[in-house]
Parts: sequence; C-alpha cells; structure tokens
Amino acid sequence: GKRFAVAARVADVYRRKDRTVVATEHRIIDDDGEVAAESVHHNSFLLEQTGGEVNLPDPGRRKGGQQRPEPTGESIGSSDHVITLEMCRRFYADDPNYHTDRSAARDLGFKEVVIGAGMTMAYLSDLMTRRFGKGWIEGGCLDLKFINVLHPGEPFTCEGIITGYSTEDGRSRAQIALSASKSNGPKIIVGTASAFVD
Repeated sequence: GKRFAVAARVADVYRRKDRTVVATEHRIIDDDGEVAAESVHHNSFLLEQTGGEVNLPDPGRRKGGQQRPEPTGESIGSSDHVITLEMCRRFYADDPNYHTDRSAARDLGFKEVVIGAGMTMAYLSDLMTRRFGKGWIEGGCLDLKFINVLHPGEPFTCEGIITGYSTEDGRSRAQIALSASKSNGPKIIVGTASAFVD
C-alpha cells in the first residue's frame, strides 16, 4: 500500500574511447522519505557517428567479456527466456525508440531493435528473488556489465553461482556471480550480486 517516488539526475558525463558516457543516478523513495533502492546506470553513445551501421565491439575482447575461468560453487538455478517485440513495446509504453521500433533502431545504425537493459536485468533480479526472497529485497546489491546486444526473438539463459559468503551487521551475505547468455553461446551480461541469507 505504500507509494513511491522516483528521482533521477545526471551525475557525470565523460569520454571512454570513441564513446560519450552518461552516468545517471536513480533513487526510489517512499512516503516517509526513506530510500528503498538506488542505482547508477552508465549509458554510452556514439555521438560523433552520423551515419552507417554501428560497429559493435567483439564481446570477447571487451574487458568485461574477456575469457576467464567459469565461477564454481552452488548454483542458484537458471531460467530460459525469449523477449518479443510486443513485450518491448509494452515495457516502454509504446514510446517509439530503438528499443521498440525497427525504423528508429536503423536510424541509429542498428540492424534490429535492441532489447533494453532493464528488461534483461529484470530476469536476473527474478532469479535472485526466487533464491533469496526477502534477503534480496531488503539488502540486494547488483553490479552488471552489458557486453553484447540482444534482439527480440533471441533465446537467452540467466544463471547464478554462489562464490562465497561474508558477514554484514551480524547477517550472512552470499556473493553471487551472475550471467546471461544467448542460446548459441555468447554472453550478453556478466556481473556480480549479493544478498542476505536468512
């Protein structure tokens, strides 16, 4: 029954190689003024490219996507998904942009609609919710890198591995390696998460 307000601000704008990156801070605040959640999202833009197709880097060569040993530990499970173009349009309330409209995507140099980060990230959060429940809702932390694009209709799998535990304020906190991969192999998201274990 609580009401929440969402506040956002541009915290930084900086250059990284040939891209301009905008760091946006978000806060979700309840009626009592308490912060329920906060995040920082870094969006990169090819502002100097005025035409042609976007030249996406090879995920295997990017820092976040370089080959590294697969994590070992206890699995928190996995889940398989397919996001449709209709789902994208509903998620973005029919706002025509490169996440919902092929023409808008092609205008920006993409061959196809690019599924928004919030949609794929939600499935990783769902995986954490199913495993940790209240411990994820009350104290979840997430640090993700989006290293490859996903298009509507492409199957992908989310999975997580518990890599260790720590103690925080007398509570046990699980450390998790998270990833999402296309069914044909390439990873689209890599990162870490943590949640209280009750």
